[in-house]
Amino acid sequence: MTGRTPRASRRRKARGPAVMGGIALLVAAVVTGVWGVGRINAWRLHWQAPGPVIHSVQLRGLSRLSADEVRAVLPIHEGDRCPVGALQAAADRLSAHPWIAEATLSWVMPDLLIVQVRERQPVAVVRENGVPWYVDRDGMVLGPAGAKPGPVGVELGGVSVTQLRAGSSEERRRVLGGVALLELMRRDGVQTAQVTIGNDGAALAAFDGWRLRFRTGRVEEQWRRFWQVAARIPTDARHPKEVDLRFANSVVVKL
Repeated sequence: MTGRTPRASRRRKARGPAVMGGIALLVAAVVTGVWGVGRINAWRLHWQAPGPVIHSVQLRGLSRLSADEVRAVLPIHEGDRCPVGALQAAADRLSAHPWIAEATLSWVMPDLLIVQVRERQPVAVVRENGVPWYVDRDGMVLGPAGAKPGPVGVELGGVSVTQLRAGSSEERRRVLGGVALLELMRRDGVQTAQVTIGNDGAALAAFDGWRLRFRTGRVEEQWRRFWQVAARIPTDARHPKEVDLRFANSVVVKL
Protein backbone atom coordinates (compact mmCIF):
# COMPACT_ATOMS: atom_id res chain seq x y z
CA MET A 1 0.00 0.00 0.00
CA THR A 2 1.20 3.55 -0.76
CA GLY A 3 -0.63 5.33 2.01
CA ARG A 4 -2.41 7.77 -0.35
CA THR A 5 -6.14 7.83 -0.17
CA PRO A 6 -8.18 7.63 -3.37
CA ARG A 7 -9.55 11.16 -2.68
CA ALA A 8 -6.05 12.77 -2.49
CA SER A 9 -5.02 10.98 -5.65
CA ARG A 10 -8.06 12.37 -7.45
CA ARG A 11 -7.26 15.94 -6.27
CA ARG A 12 -3.76 15.71 -7.71
CA LYS A 13 -5.11 14.40 -10.98
CA ALA A 14 -7.64 17.23 -11.09
CA ARG A 15 -4.96 19.88 -10.46
CA GLY A 16 -2.83 18.59 -13.32
CA PRO A 17 -5.10 19.87 -16.19
CA ALA A 18 -5.75 23.15 -14.33
CA VAL A 19 -2.00 23.85 -14.01
CA MET A 20 -1.42 23.03 -17.65
CA GLY A 21 -4.34 25.28 -18.63
CA GLY A 22 -2.91 28.17 -16.63
CA ILE A 23 0.48 27.74 -18.26
CA ALA A 24 -1.18 27.72 -21.67
CA LEU A 25 -3.04 30.94 -20.88
CA LEU A 26 0.17 32.57 -19.66
CA VAL A 27 2.01 31.59 -22.84
CA ALA A 28 -0.88 32.88 -24.95
CA ALA A 29 -0.85 36.20 -23.09
CA VAL A 30 2.90 36.58 -23.60
CA VAL A 31 2.60 35.76 -27.30
CA THR A 32 -0.30 38.19 -27.71
CA GLY A 33 1.64 40.94 -25.95
CA VAL A 34 4.69 40.40 -28.11
CA TRP A 35 2.49 40.36 -31.23
CA GLY A 36 0.74 43.57 -30.13
CA VAL A 37 4.00 45.36 -29.44
CA GLY A 38 5.26 44.16 -32.79
CA ARG A 39 2.21 45.61 -34.53
CA ILE A 40 2.60 48.96 -32.74
CA ASN A 41 6.27 49.14 -33.69
CA ALA A 42 5.43 48.21 -37.27
CA TRP A 43 2.82 51.00 -37.36
CA ARG A 44 5.36 53.47 -36.02
CA LEU A 45 7.95 52.39 -38.55
CA HIS A 46 5.39 52.75 -41.34
CA TRP A 47 4.32 56.27 -40.34
CA GLN A 48 7.71 57.53 -39.24
CA ALA A 49 9.87 55.92 -41.93
CA PRO A 50 11.90 58.45 -43.93
CA GLY A 51 9.80 57.77 -47.02
CA PRO A 52 10.67 58.43 -50.66
CA VAL A 53 12.44 61.49 -51.96
CA ILE A 54 9.89 63.76 -53.64
CA HIS A 55 11.08 64.81 -57.09
CA SER A 56 7.90 66.57 -58.26
CA VAL A 57 5.07 68.47 -56.51
CA GLN A 58 1.86 69.16 -58.44
CA LEU A 59 -0.50 71.88 -57.13
CA ARG A 60 -4.13 71.57 -58.20
CA GLY A 61 -7.28 73.64 -57.66
CA LEU A 62 -5.59 77.05 -57.55
CA SER A 63 -7.56 80.01 -58.83
CA ARG A 64 -6.96 83.06 -56.65
CA LEU A 65 -3.92 81.70 -54.85
CA SER A 66 -0.57 81.56 -56.62
CA ALA A 67 1.72 78.54 -56.57
CA ASP A 68 4.31 80.57 -54.66
CA GLU A 69 1.78 81.37 -51.92
CA VAL A 70 0.94 77.70 -51.48
CA ARG A 71 4.57 76.57 -51.57
CA ALA A 72 5.41 79.14 -48.88
CA VAL A 73 3.04 77.31 -46.50
CA LEU A 74 3.62 73.74 -47.72
CA PRO A 75 6.27 72.06 -45.53
CA ILE A 76 7.21 69.46 -48.19
CA HIS A 77 9.17 70.41 -51.30
CA GLU A 78 11.09 68.79 -54.15
CA GLY A 79 14.11 66.95 -52.80
CA ASP A 80 12.54 66.33 -49.37
CA ARG A 81 11.82 62.89 -47.97
CA CYS A 82 8.14 62.43 -47.28
CA PRO A 83 7.11 60.07 -44.45
CA VAL A 84 3.54 58.81 -44.81
CA GLY A 85 2.63 60.40 -41.49
CA ALA A 86 3.72 63.83 -42.73
CA LEU A 87 0.98 64.08 -45.37
CA GLN A 88 -1.90 64.81 -42.98
CA ALA A 89 0.17 67.27 -40.96
CA ALA A 90 1.03 69.13 -44.17
CA ALA A 91 -2.64 69.14 -45.23
CA ASP A 92 -3.67 70.56 -41.84
CA ARG A 93 -1.09 73.31 -42.15
CA LEU A 94 -2.35 74.27 -45.60
CA SER A 95 -5.98 74.23 -44.43
CA ALA A 96 -5.10 76.82 -41.78
CA HIS A 97 -4.43 79.36 -44.56
CA PRO A 98 -7.25 81.97 -44.72
CA TRP A 99 -7.91 81.33 -48.42
CA ILE A 100 -7.86 77.51 -48.23
CA ALA A 101 -11.00 75.66 -47.14
CA GLU A 102 -9.53 72.18 -47.54
CA ALA A 103 -6.31 70.55 -48.70
CA THR A 104 -5.47 66.92 -49.38
CA LEU A 105 -2.05 65.45 -50.17
CA SER A 106 -1.40 62.15 -51.90
CA TRP A 107 1.82 60.38 -52.84
CA VAL A 108 1.96 58.74 -56.26
CA MET A 109 4.75 56.22 -56.72
CA PRO A 110 7.56 56.56 -57.15
CA ASP A 111 8.25 60.24 -56.35
CA LEU A 112 5.22 62.46 -57.14
CA LEU A 113 3.34 64.49 -54.51
CA ILE A 114 -0.09 65.82 -55.52
CA VAL A 115 -1.52 68.73 -53.51
CA GLN A 116 -5.25 69.29 -54.09
CA VAL A 117 -6.59 72.60 -52.78
CA ARG A 118 -10.17 73.84 -52.42
CA GLU A 119 -10.10 77.61 -52.16
CA ARG A 120 -12.55 79.74 -50.23
CA GLN A 121 -14.71 82.03 -52.37
CA PRO A 122 -15.25 85.67 -51.33
CA VAL A 123 -18.93 86.67 -51.36
CA ALA A 124 -18.92 90.13 -49.79
CA VAL A 125 -16.77 93.02 -48.63
CA VAL A 126 -16.70 94.21 -45.01
CA ARG A 127 -15.00 97.40 -43.89
CA GLU A 128 -13.22 98.35 -40.73
CA ASN A 129 -11.62 101.78 -40.29
CA GLY A 130 -12.12 102.34 -43.99
CA VAL A 131 -10.18 99.21 -44.98
CA PRO A 132 -12.15 96.68 -47.07
CA TRP A 133 -11.84 92.94 -46.41
CA TYR A 134 -13.28 89.89 -48.15
CA VAL A 135 -15.43 87.38 -46.29
CA ASP A 136 -16.71 84.02 -47.54
CA ARG A 137 -20.08 82.33 -47.04
CA ASP A 138 -18.81 80.72 -43.82
CA GLY A 139 -18.11 84.12 -42.28
CA MET A 140 -14.34 83.74 -42.56
CA VAL A 141 -12.16 86.80 -43.17
CA LEU A 142 -9.99 85.97 -46.20
CA GLY A 143 -7.81 89.02 -46.68
CA PRO A 144 -7.76 92.61 -47.92
CA ALA A 145 -10.24 93.26 -50.72
CA GLY A 146 -8.64 94.02 -54.06
CA ALA A 147 -5.54 91.94 -53.43
CA LYS A 148 -7.29 89.10 -55.27
CA PRO A 149 -10.36 88.93 -57.55
CA GLY A 150 -13.63 89.17 -55.66
CA PRO A 151 -17.13 90.62 -55.61
CA VAL A 152 -17.62 94.28 -56.51
CA GLY A 153 -20.45 96.38 -55.10
CA VAL A 154 -21.57 93.77 -52.56
CA GLU A 155 -20.89 95.05 -49.05
CA LEU A 156 -21.75 93.91 -45.54
CA GLY A 157 -21.77 96.60 -42.86
CA GLY A 158 -22.15 96.74 -39.10
CA VAL A 159 -19.69 93.93 -38.33
CA SER A 160 -16.24 93.92 -36.76
CA VAL A 161 -13.34 92.45 -38.70
CA THR A 162 -11.27 92.45 -35.52
CA GLN A 163 -13.82 90.32 -33.69
CA LEU A 164 -14.20 87.99 -36.65
CA ARG A 165 -10.48 87.40 -36.86
CA ALA A 166 -10.39 86.82 -33.11
CA GLY A 167 -12.90 83.98 -33.55
CA SER A 168 -16.04 85.60 -32.10
CA SER A 169 -18.91 83.16 -32.65
CA GLU A 170 -21.52 85.89 -32.12
CA GLU A 171 -19.95 88.15 -34.75
CA ARG A 172 -19.69 85.24 -37.15
CA ARG A 173 -23.39 84.41 -36.61
CA ARG A 174 -24.30 88.00 -37.53
CA VAL A 175 -22.14 87.83 -40.66
CA LEU A 176 -23.77 84.55 -41.71
CA GLY A 177 -27.19 86.20 -41.50
CA GLY A 178 -26.05 89.06 -43.73
CA VAL A 179 -24.35 86.74 -46.21
CA ALA A 180 -27.51 84.62 -46.48
CA LEU A 181 -29.49 87.73 -47.40
CA LEU A 182 -26.90 88.89 -49.94
CA GLU A 183 -26.83 85.49 -51.62
CA LEU A 184 -30.62 85.43 -51.79
CA MET A 185 -30.62 88.85 -53.46
CA ARG A 186 -27.88 87.79 -55.88
CA ARG A 187 -29.88 84.71 -56.81
CA ASP A 188 -32.69 86.98 -58.00
CA GLY A 189 -30.44 89.21 -60.05
CA VAL A 190 -29.40 91.91 -57.58
CA GLN A 191 -25.72 92.44 -58.37
CA THR A 192 -25.02 95.58 -56.32
CA ALA A 193 -26.25 95.81 -52.74
CA GLN A 194 -25.29 96.81 -49.23
CA VAL A 195 -26.57 94.99 -46.15
CA THR A 196 -26.03 96.48 -42.70
CA ILE A 197 -26.45 94.16 -39.72
CA GLY A 198 -27.82 95.74 -36.54
CA ASN A 199 -27.27 94.61 -32.98
CA ASP A 200 -30.99 93.98 -32.47
CA GLY A 201 -31.33 91.11 -34.94
CA ALA A 202 -32.39 93.44 -37.76
CA ALA A 203 -30.78 94.09 -41.13
CA LEU A 204 -31.09 96.97 -43.59
CA ALA A 205 -30.62 96.11 -47.29
CA ALA A 206 -30.12 98.91 -49.81
CA PHE A 207 -30.12 98.35 -53.58
CA ASP A 208 -31.37 100.11 -56.70
CA GLY A 209 -33.07 102.85 -54.65
CA TRP A 210 -34.84 100.46 -52.27
CA ARG A 211 -34.27 100.34 -48.52
CA LEU A 212 -35.57 97.10 -47.01
CA ARG A 213 -35.69 96.28 -43.33
CA PHE A 214 -35.41 92.58 -42.43
CA ARG A 215 -35.20 90.58 -39.27
CA THR A 216 -32.37 88.08 -39.56
CA GLY A 217 -33.55 84.52 -39.92
CA ARG A 218 -36.21 83.33 -42.38
CA VAL A 219 -35.16 86.09 -44.78
CA GLU A 220 -36.41 84.15 -47.80
CA GLU A 221 -40.03 84.48 -46.67
CA GLN A 222 -39.54 88.23 -46.10
CA TRP A 223 -37.85 88.60 -49.49
CA ARG A 224 -40.79 86.86 -51.14
CA ARG A 225 -43.25 89.26 -49.45
CA PHE A 226 -41.23 92.20 -50.73
CA TRP A 227 -41.51 91.11 -54.35
CA GLN A 228 -45.24 90.49 -53.99
CA VAL A 229 -45.70 94.10 -52.88
CA ALA A 230 -43.13 95.59 -55.28
CA ALA A 231 -45.03 94.18 -58.25
CA ARG A 232 -48.12 96.22 -57.26
CA ILE A 233 -46.38 99.56 -56.71
CA PRO A 234 -47.10 102.02 -59.58
CA THR A 235 -44.22 102.70 -61.94
CA ASP A 236 -44.03 106.39 -61.00
CA ALA A 237 -43.57 105.43 -57.36
CA ARG A 238 -41.24 102.57 -58.06
CA HIS A 239 -38.70 103.51 -55.39
CA PRO A 240 -40.24 104.13 -51.99
CA LYS A 241 -37.99 105.37 -49.26
CA GLU A 242 -38.33 102.30 -47.09
CA VAL A 243 -40.06 98.90 -46.91
CA ASP A 244 -40.30 97.21 -43.52
CA LEU A 245 -40.59 93.40 -43.69
CA ARG A 246 -39.84 92.57 -40.06
CA PHE A 247 -43.44 91.90 -39.04
CA ALA A 248 -45.02 88.54 -39.83
CA ASN A 249 -47.61 88.50 -42.63
CA SER A 250 -47.34 92.22 -43.27
CA VAL A 251 -45.34 94.77 -45.24
CA VAL A 252 -45.01 98.42 -44.21
CA VAL A 253 -44.24 100.72 -47.16
CA LYS A 254 -43.07 104.27 -46.46
CA LEU A 255 -43.32 106.38 -49.61
